[in-house]
Amino acid sequence: MFRLELTGALCISCGLCRDVCTRNAIGMRTSARQGVERHSGVCARPKYETFPFLATPEECDGCLECVRECPVSAIAIRARRSLALARMTSTEIVNNPG
Repeated sequence: MFRLELTGALCISCGLCRDVCTRNAIGMRTSARQGVERHSGVCARPKYETFPFLATPEECDGCLECVRECPVSAIAIRARRSLALARMTSTEIVNNPG
């Protein structure tokens, strides 16, 4: 089983990691905006996506496709149970493709 490590200061909330996940393991956290909509009582507050997370960690197979596609190198995938698998960033994957 794997875990997603996110550098929040780098993440631009683009959702590419979620979009390329063939196993649908990644979800995006959402947050409700508070603005004039909440005072009208007519419209529900809109939700916007903030940060990715492993919504279904058991589905993650560690393929690292999300890491490769992240445009700002904000994601790393680490094995939960095995210290043999090192943390890899998208820069490391590009530099060491084999």
